[in-house]
Amino acid sequence: MSKDSSAYHFDISGINNLCPLNDTNLFISSGNNRNISVWDTRQEKPLTYFKDIHYDTITSLSKLSENIFASSSLDGFINIWDLRIADINKQLKSENNEPISCIKFVGQNTPNYNSINSMNSSPSDQTHLLVAHSNKLSVLSQNDNFTKRSTFKLGGNQFLSQEQNFATSLSSANSREDAPAANPSQWESLLDKSSFKINQIEFDEYSQSVYLGL
Repeated sequence: MSKDSSAYHFDISGINNLCPLNDTNLFISSGNNRNISVWDTRQEKPLTYFKDIHYDTITSLSKLSENIFASSSLDGFINIWDLRIADINKQLKSENNEPISCIKFVGQNTPNYNSINSMNSSPSDQTHLLVAHSNKLSVLSQNDNFTKRSTFKLGGNQFLSQEQNFATSLSSANSREDAPAANPSQWESLLDKSSFKINQIEFDEYSQSVYLGL
């Protein structure tokens, strides 16, 4: 018999995000108290607990692999976690600490990546990190270690920049200064003439399409 979700001992502050890490037994949750827990469905208590890992409400969780996931927050930070070291592997910061509403790793073979520094991916299986902040969508590529971004202002059909505005707070020895940012032409179909705020990002692997919840 499967375990009912009410049997898990979630924090008393409640949960605001859930994200599976694999197709069988591992998932992560975030609470309103800015904490993240790693769970095994066969146990009632979390395997790992990260406390006060953001300065404000956690808005989104997204997995890169079974071992690596990212969390975003209204504090303007994205933390990329590696469960093998039980700590932050990389931290990204939005320009002017702009609140981040949602993040999503997308790519044909996203579940197969076990390192954020995979540099041997071909264009067909390239992984990107989509970041929604207000009415803007930023696209970061794994090819340059998620350090450079292409940003679109939705509602104005306006491509803003390819500047390195998501600064890395934790350096990586494998980052490449000469790596190109994500190709803006791949994301022009996302633009719309109406002004709105993005609250959700979904990706269809079969059609390679991105859907935005407003």
